[in-house]
Amino acid sequence: MTHPDLSPTAGSAIEPWQQTQQAGPATQILTDRERASADAGIGRRVGENLWEMFVVFDPAQALQQQFDVRAEPFIALHDVGTAVSRRWLAEIASAHLLPVQKLVIRSQGYGVALATIEFVELPVDGAVPLRLYSTDADADSRQRQQIARVLLGASRLGAVLVGDLPAHALAAALRPLHDAVVAGPWRNRELLLLPLSGSGVLAQQADRLGAGTMVHTRVAPTVSRGEEALGQVVAVWNQLHQPLGSHGGVGPTITLSVTRTHTAPSAGTPPAPPAARVGVLPMQPMPDPKASARTAGSEPASPLQRYVQRCLEVKGMVSCCVFEPDTQRTLAFAGARPGPAALASHGSALCATLGTASRGLGLGAAAPEAAVTLAGHFLVLRPVPQHPGLVLHAVIDRSSTPLVLALRHLERLDEVLAES
Repeated sequence: MTHPDLSPTAGSAIEPWQQTQQAGPATQILTDRERASADAGIGRRVGENLWEMFVVFDPAQALQQQFDVRAEPFIALHDVGTAVSRRWLAEIASAHLLPVQKLVIRSQGYGVALATIEFVELPVDGAVPLRLYSTDADADSRQRQQIARVLLGASRLGAVLVGDLPAHALAAALRPLHDAVVAGPWRNRELLLLPLSGSGVLAQQADRLGAGTMVHTRVAPTVSRGEEALGQVVAVWNQLHQPLGSHGGVGPTITLSVTRTHTAPSAGTPPAPPAARVGVLPMQPMPDPKASARTAGSEPASPLQRYVQRCLEVKGMVSCCVFEPDTQRTLAFAGARPGPAALASHGSALCATLGTASRGLGLGAAAPEAAVTLAGHFLVLRPVPQHPGLVLHAVIDRSSTPLVLALRHLERLDEVLAES
């Protein structure tokens, strides 16, 4: 029995999946022409802005396998010490009237969504659109980290958004990235570091990140919004794909017109002289990275965000977040790894365990405050002053500071919230 060819004709809209049963999963027939066609990217389009991929093992492993078979060029937007890539991706899409697309990875046979990855398709001169992925996937914490590593490692250009971190936290945040590059598989040869605030040590850390590898690192000027980050990304991508460029690459260039920006020199390289306008983007020298710590016009931080940023001043602080134990919702985060989702999830579990023990011992059900000593770190849980129901979960490097000094420093920072 043969099925009719239901492939959409050229120029027609993609029909969404139709419901097979009232309470069952949606179904669509995959025709021979669709099987044989060369798609524009990983996954199969099933809706206007929806793509799906069915897998029989972990989403990250399935993605790696797909990229091994089909080495599509794409750009990855990755967070280090911050969590803005998905929000900035939405801002970029809105500013340029581009839809935010979703790639949903589902389990074969059951249809359960294992991970969702967001991306936009950037227009490219004379070629299929170029995908710009956010590595901040909607998945469990373990898969989120592995998917981010696969996307960044398989990308043609990795754009790393670096949060406002002190020197010790910045080194700790970039170390897993360097380990991933060394461990492989890692096809990416270009990493663009985009600081969200001025950092005089980022160039030195970028040199260490690429040391002993084939990865070429560059540090961009400070960015404070998605459009500025996109300008840097487009400038570097088009520079890499110009004929007779510094890397000799020739390929499709992004035709998207973006905000006036600067090129990003390699780590440790002095600023280049101004260059003439080429295409839609001007080439200009990189400003002094020790300039203002914040770009004028950036939106003000909330009192809780200012509080966790000040917590990074505690010697040895690795990462911290303010969260709601009941919902595991993160309200503010600063630092490197563990990230906000992991801190909120495990912090909630610790709060629940302490609360159960307190009630079982007949000691009441007050908000717990605890300090846990591990082999190499301290875990600190404490209620947030003047914010009932909120808890701070902090991870501190044990070798950097005694616990008593760290706790005293955190107590002094309570005044930050009192003054807000």
